[in-house]
Amino acid sequence: HMPLAEAEAIVDRISPFLQSNNPAVVLSAVNIVVNFLQAYCNSRASKLPPLQQAELEKRFGGRIAGPLVSLTSSLRFEMRYVALRTIRVITQRYRDHLVPHVKAFLVKFDDPVYIKLEKIDVMVSLCNRSNAELVVAELAEYANEVDVELARKAVRSLGVVAVKNTTIAAQCVERLVALIDTRVSYIVQEAAVVVQQILRQYPATYESIIVKLCRALDVLDDPES
Repeated sequence: HMPLAEAEAIVDRISPFLQSNNPAVVLSAVNIVVNFLQAYCNSRASKLPPLQQAELEKRFGGRIAGPLVSLTSSLRFEMRYVALRTIRVITQRYRDHLVPHVKAFLVKFDDPVYIKLEKIDVMVSLCNRSNAELVVAELAEYANEVDVELARKAVRSLGVVAVKNTTIAAQCVERLVALIDTRVSYIVQEAAVVVQQILRQYPATYESIIVKLCRALDVLDDPES
C-alpha cells in the first residue's frame, strides 16, 4: 500500500469524476474508491485502527452511492443494467450507503424484464425495518404481473424477505396467502416452494398457510412445488 495520505489525496482528486456525464468515467471513479476502501478498510493487511477504518468508510463510501443510483436512470438500458449489477456487488459491503436510495429501485412499467429482475434483487438486499413495508408491498404488486418470470421472482423474493426479517415475516405470509388464493398455477407453485422455507425458519408459527396450499393442490404440477 502507498501511504494513506497519498491514497486519500488520489481519491479526493478523482471524486469530481463521480459526477461526470460519461457513465464509463463514473464507473471507473467508483472502482477506484472501492479499491481504496478495500485496501485500507476491509483488508486484513490494513494496519489502521478500527475507528479510523470506520471513519474512512463513512467519508468515502458515501460518495459512490448517489452517482451509481443516478446511472440507473440512464437512457441506455444496458448502462442501467451495468449500474444495477455493480450496486448488487457493492451492497454486500456498503449496504448502509445505499439503503436511503431504495425508492430509486422500484420497478417502472417500461423497464425491460432483465432490469426489473435486477431491481428486485437490489430492493431485497436493501430491505430493513424502516423500508420493509414498502418493499413487501412492491413485491406483492409485481407478483401479479403478467410476465411469468417477473411474477415468480417477486414471490420468491417475498420468501427471502420473510426469512431474513422476523419483524416483517407475518406481512409476507399474509401477502403469500392472498397470492395462493388467486389459484394462478405458477404463482401457487412458487409460493409452495417459498412456504417450506418460511416454515423451516419459523416452525409452528405459520402452519395455517398449509391449509391454503392443500386447497390448491390441483394446480401444483411443478415437481419442485
